[in-house]
Amino acid sequence: MPIYLKIILTVGFFILGALLGSLIDLIIFRVSRKEPIFKGKFHCDFCGRSLTFAECLPLIGRFAGKGKCRECGKKIPLNYFIMETCCSVLYALTFLVIGLKLELIFALILIPVLMILSLTDITVGEIPYSCSIIIAVLGVISVFIDSMPWYEHLLGMVAIGVPFAILAFLGVMGGGDMQLMAAAGLLLGWRIVPAAAIGIILGAIGGLITKQVTKSNEVRFGPYLAAGVLIGFLFGSDIIDFYIGLIR
Repeated sequence: MPIYLKIILTVGFFILGALLGSLIDLIIFRVSRKEPIFKGKFHCDFCGRSLTFAECLPLIGRFAGKGKCRECGKKIPLNYFIMETCCSVLYALTFLVIGLKLELIFALILIPVLMILSLTDITVGEIPYSCSIIIAVLGVISVFIDSMPWYEHLLGMVAIGVPFAILAFLGVMGGGDMQLMAAAGLLLGWRIVPAAAIGIILGAIGGLITKQVTKSNEVRFGPYLAAGVLIGFLFGSDIIDFYIGLIR
């Protein structure tokens, strides 16, 4: 692929990710407020003033209003900017890693699903079953079109689903964590092994930091497991090959 085309597509996926991140924020905010999702103009969360076109632009909008509402002066929540930035960077990075392959479509669906479940787990402490179902559907589709043998997808689901089911039974993990990893195992196959390992390690580190800062022992593993799943999807095969090379 010519370098100029690669740059154009990277910028395009970056913009697409920013738009999607903004949409995810809108959906989660309006659902939490029991407002119609796609009805009504974008408005300030505090005073209800309708936002201008420039203020509605992902990423740019925050700088256009200097991070504050022009009417009431309240600061715009930083989570909007963080969501838009993360989604745009992840979309651009995913394109650079995968390229224009069929696998890219799976990644473009997987990323917002993982972000939604992460944000939901952070805010309400639950992983939506619908997110796990979407990942499982992606796994079923991949069975028929992936170069990986079908039984490796099933083995990945069982190999990670059973241990997480035991952890959920013991109260170490939640039922949503177990369903997420079982669905991800179906999608990733053996790549779920490094994905789970990374998610648990990140969760342990995050738990220690949380305990030091808030003195709470509660760890919401959803975001950490989601990060592990995405890393496993993008780099799982490379991680496995690297590990096998070390032990040979």
